[in-house]
Amino acid sequence: MSLRESIAALFPFVRGPNRQRGLPNSFSGFGTVMMWDLAGFGSLEDLSPEELLLLMNQNASVCAHSIEEFSGQIVQSIGDAGLALWLPSHLDPPHAVLAFRCGASICKRLSQLPSRDIRPKLRVSLGTGPLAGGLMMGRPQIFGVACVTAKRLLGLDLPRRTSMLYTSETLALVEGEIPRTEPVARLTRTTGEKVEVYEYDDYGA
Repeated sequence: MSLRESIAALFPFVRGPNRQRGLPNSFSGFGTVMMWDLAGFGSLEDLSPEELLLLMNQNASVCAHSIEEFSGQIVQSIGDAGLALWLPSHLDPPHAVLAFRCGASICKRLSQLPSRDIRPKLRVSLGTGPLAGGLMMGRPQIFGVACVTAKRLLGLDLPRRTSMLYTSETLALVEGEIPRTEPVARLTRTTGEKVEVYEYDDYGA
């Protein structure tokens, strides 16, 4: 069994007050999706199962706490990766602002954890745009541009560090949250449209 499979067995799903809290049977509109993924697993191979469990719990707890604080809903998490949702009904503040503040909070909290010789890097990504979803065979499913964007950001070939990636679509709704920064990459959609990508860490870089 691989390390990721072992982690998935330890964390089948996040359970808690924000787990699918109030998620409607169906929804659609313009919302924001957050995905996260932990890198640096090669450096964790020497950890004992107990040390690995402690480390994964620590990272999962930081994500869950911030998502709860900023009114998001965890759709799925397996410890090293997950997905959360801010529904289109979040208008004041907007869904994108809540999701952005959540991602910034995760980066800050992880940077303040006690120093370790081994510190995996968590990439957070935000996708803002049209989405639709609901329960299918008892499980929530989400589709749309917001999901595709967040997933593509996770896979970008950029130096891995604990940070948050987002596009100009999210930036348009979070103006004033941070100073304007230069894009770090560009995505090309299937339509040929080019979308600028920005990065935030605890230093706002």
